[in-house]
Amino acid sequence: MKLTDNQRIKFREGIESVLSEDRLKGILLEHENEFGCNFYNQISGGDYRTRIINLLKELENQRKLRNLIEIVSKEYPSIKERYLIYAQLSSLIFLLKEIFKGYQNFRDFFKILTI
Repeated sequence: MKLTDNQRIKFREGIESVLSEDRLKGILLEHENEFGCNFYNQISGGDYRTRIINLLKELENQRKLRNLIEIVSKEYPSIKERYLIYAQLSSLIFLLKEIFKGYQNFRDFFKILTI
């Protein structure tokens, strides 16, 4: 699963607002079989925000992001809720961009519908 930039930002904000760095590290340590031994310490970054960004990218690359969402959402359901909302909105925005791609604005599109 690949996140858009906006999804990644919102997801990172969700993680930051609910989990301390120690708690996130603990979750990853508790699920060593899923993520690998000492996984969090292998993620680069000089501060918590940068480490979350790099963690999300690494989990995307390994196709394990959904696994983290499922594990964390058992204890913190708001993280999964935010992810689902932004995933759905991103799909809708993509579809709307495709529909309106050839029109300068909504007015042009609706003129064609009334013809």
